[in-house]
Amino acid sequence: MAILQLPVHSDIGNYEFKTDLEGTRFTFALRYNTRAARWIMDVKQSDGTILLAGLPLVLGTDLIGRFQDVNLPQGNLFLINLGSQYTECGRDDLGENCLLMYQEST
Repeated sequence: MAILQLPVHSDIGNYEFKTDLEGTRFTFALRYNTRAARWIMDVKQSDGTILLAGLPLVLGTDLIGRFQDVNLPQGNLFLINLGSQYTECGRDDLGENCLLMYQEST
């Protein structure tokens, strides 16, 4: 079971990236919500079909594990804060102190 670090960063407040997870290509859209003071994520299939929308990035939870959709990545997606395990990810922390990690299912 490999653990992968997804390529996130905070120098742009709204962006997308594509990555392959367990043989399937996904698009992750990230944006910083100033009002909520947190990063928000959408997960899409390679054809642009939205699987999850408006998912807040929070520490201490499997971000996609509670959703029952066979099209979602089957592993665990989680956010870690290298600076403090109790401090949520701020505007300038994503990709620096806060990393988005994926643990493969097999």
